[in-house]
Amino acid sequence: MKKLLLGIVVLVLSISMVVAFSLCAPKAAEAEAKEDISIYFLVMGMAGDPYHETIVKGARKAADMHGIDLNVFYAEADIKTQVDQLESAIVAAPDGICFYLSNPEAFDEPVQRAIDAGIPIVALSLDDPEGAAGNPRLAYIGPELLESGRIIARRMLQYFEKGDHVLVTAEYAGMVYATLRYQGIEEVLSAEGITTEMLDCTHERSEIISRTSTYMIGNPETKGIIGVGALVTADAGRVIKDLDLKGKVYAGGFDLNEDTLNWIKEGYIEATVDAQPFLIGYLSVQQFYFHYWAGFNFMNIDTGTGIVDEENVEKVLEFPEPMIR
Repeated sequence: MKKLLLGIVVLVLSISMVVAFSLCAPKAAEAEAKEDISIYFLVMGMAGDPYHETIVKGARKAADMHGIDLNVFYAEADIKTQVDQLESAIVAAPDGICFYLSNPEAFDEPVQRAIDAGIPIVALSLDDPEGAAGNPRLAYIGPELLESGRIIARRMLQYFEKGDHVLVTAEYAGMVYATLRYQGIEEVLSAEGITTEMLDCTHERSEIISRTSTYMIGNPETKGIIGVGALVTADAGRVIKDLDLKGKVYAGGFDLNEDTLNWIKEGYIEATVDAQPFLIGYLSVQQFYFHYWAGFNFMNIDTGTGIVDEENVEKVLEFPEPMIR
């Protein structure tokens, strides 16, 4: 609880600083800020994926506020493409690089090379499991992945008992976000005598539904589905509805996919953890402005692990602008 409260305090202070400097910085200081800041923004996932597009929307918002040239590239969930894009970014020598640290080994050498070349580089959304000790990136902006797995598992415990079995679904089972969230989920549930298994479902919606449905039909003793990403969480609700498992199987997961929110409202998903992706993108780019404006150091920001469930889902759905909440 102390760790969670500390994370909330850090986030509140970070956002307060952002707002204060954005609204109150003297015009003279604004005039001294570095002009023509260029940032390469390297997205791990697919163009059009709601989670990643919300991150990009936040990044573009910050870039537009401060006249930053933001160059966005999508790796389509391919590690080699990510590495190639990072290498191209280093050659281009922009004023900064933001990237998803989706693999704990693949990016160590190029990130060090970028820093040696004087290019500030920060990780967002996904980080090395060892943090700065595992990769020399200057900061990480995003959710604490291991703890977020524990949080959703604790929230779902009320629906399970000793001896139950829970399916954990993933779009990219080998990536950092999936392994760390699963580790947190398994840690909490196994301590209560509940077994788990991870299923790799890919990022294709039809394949997610097919693989999850096949598993549930073949393993009727399964009492829960926890998705570790936005797409698998949303489609857990679809599977529970299609197989008429409401009240028999309980689902939870991550992110505020519109489908997920509607499934929560209808009672097919119990809860989801909100990593606040708009803030991930916004605060990542905002830090570069502060760095070049006044020499601020880059800082780690935990963007949160709040729960959205039947108690507050209506408020989220009523937010007027899409892809912020």
